[in-house]
Amino acid sequence: MRPWREYLNPLMKKGALETALPVQWKGKTVTSTDTKDYKPQKVDLGGYMIVKAKNMAEAVKIAKKSPHAMTRMGPTTIRECVEMQM
Repeated sequence: MRPWREYLNPLMKKGALETALPVQWKGKTVTSTDTKDYKPQKVDLGGYMIVKAKNMAEAVKIAKKSPHAMTRMGPTTIRECVEMQM
């Protein structure tokens, strides 16, 4: 956990980190007609981060410095959040 704290603390201090959490491997898959136990996939979501970045290039730069990327544990997907008007 120390590498993650060392990576996330500077992002928090500069206000770039919204949230970052690992996810449980247990869960439910829900449709309109059924609910089943979640079965992990070969490539699966292990956690998530929401960061404030000026653009995709800055988001990629932030992601490349993560402990996950530095240890080549698997792919990291970066996607932009869409603002919704309610």
